[in-house]
Amino acid sequence: MSATGTASARRKVTEVALADLSTDVFVREKTDPDYVVHLAILYESGENINPIEITKSKRVIDGRHRIEAALLAKKTTIPAYICDDMPRKEMIAQAINANLGGSRAPTKKDILLSLESLVKAGASDKWIREHMPFPRAVMDTYMGEVRGAIQRQKLAEAKRLLAEGLT
Repeated sequence: MSATGTASARRKVTEVALADLSTDVFVREKTDPDYVVHLAILYESGENINPIEITKSKRVIDGRHRIEAALLAKKTTIPAYICDDMPRKEMIAQAINANLGGSRAPTKKDILLSLESLVKAGASDKWIREHMPFPRAVMDTYMGEVRGAIQRQKLAEAKRLLAEGLT
C-alpha cells in the first residue's frame, strides 16, 4: 500500500496518539530520511496519507516512515488501522508483505533482516516459506544467507564469551 492515496480495503480508521505507539518490529534496515521529509511536507500541506497499521496494544506493524514524518511535522496523532494482537512472527510477516506491496520496495538487506527476525521469533522455515511471496529458489537462497548470518552471530558471541572467560 502506498503512503498516499486511498486504501483499497474498507477498514475503520482511528486517530491514535503518536506517543502511545510501540515500534519493535523492523522490516527495513533503516528509514529513508529523504522520504520522511517528503512525507512530513505532505502532512504539513494537509495531504491525506494512508493510515499506519497497528495492533490493539498499539504495536506498529506498518508505517515507520509515516510515524517519523508525522513527528517531524509536529503532529500528535496519526490515522491507523487497528487489528487484533498477534504473535511477533505474524506481525513481521504482515509487515514484510505490506512493504513488498508498498510504494517503497524493500532492499535485499531489508528482506534478509526481516527473514532473520522471523527465524529469531521462532518461525520455522516451512512457516516462513508459506507466508512469503517469493519463489522457492529465491527463498532457498535467502534462507541460506539468513541461517549463515545467524550462525556467524552465534560464533562471534561464543568467541566474545571465551575471550572474557565466561564459558
